[in-house]
Amino acid sequence: MENSYLDVLERIANALEQQNGIPIWEILINIIPWIGVIIPIVVLFIERGETKRPYIEVSFELVRSTMACLVIRNVGRVPAELKSMTFNDCFIQQLTPEKAEILKNKNKMNVTIFPNRYWVLSLDKNVFDVIKFENTKLEVTYTYSKIGKRKEYSDYTEIDFKEYKSFLVYLSEIDEFKNYFTDSSLKMFFGGNMDAIEASRLKRKYNSRLASKLALDAKAGGIYFVADGGRSIQGGKASLPSDAYSAYLETRQGKEVNEKSNDWFLFGQDAEADQTLGIIA
Repeated sequence: MENSYLDVLERIANALEQQNGIPIWEILINIIPWIGVIIPIVVLFIERGETKRPYIEVSFELVRSTMACLVIRNVGRVPAELKSMTFNDCFIQQLTPEKAEILKNKNKMNVTIFPNRYWVLSLDKNVFDVIKFENTKLEVTYTYSKIGKRKEYSDYTEIDFKEYKSFLVYLSEIDEFKNYFTDSSLKMFFGGNMDAIEASRLKRKYNSRLASKLALDAKAGGIYFVADGGRSIQGGKASLPSDAYSAYLETRQGKEVNEKSNDWFLFGQDAEADQTLGIIA
């Protein structure tokens, strides 16, 4: 690239020398400083043009629980108008007929999105169902423009839901456990503020829910909410002692949990705790 610039300069200098009779070296000395001035100006114009044009990105995100959604986000500095979205048929045919028809009709749109704002397009499918599709790759081609302008920009993104499988299991588990921590009925149960009938009903409900989760995950051996007073909730085969929480706090891992209440600890990684709770022999 550098040699091509020098060739151009040499040709210009030769032409000027033939026309004006000025020595080539003197012409080059006068031209080179101007090049240093012109290049930053050109770069500045390019940068200004880039900031004035719209930018839209389409991505897969977990917006509500595990519902599969596409987020159409304006990442530029000016308002943008989404003109069209097209999807590969082999993917959308696996959705419900109603949703597939809606997506097919997205080829003509006029949706305004302001900077740092977004629209969410739901696929009306749980993401764990999507990763089991025969065709897990979603291809999206979309066009957009600056509001009131004819010039359109076209972009393409490809989302393979299969690649998110291991991440989704982890994220959804954490999200669900956070919901357990804020469940008012669980707080009443563990606090001993429920009558016997309500407590029995809630315990059966959560035992069943945890057992269902285990049936879907062959890697998990058990899920337990450890408490004293016979109020432990369990989704595994082990029968926890009535003073399970106090007994657990006496173990090495239990003492660490008591000191670091904001961290996560997994049974199965500590034989002493598992044996104390009766999870392993």
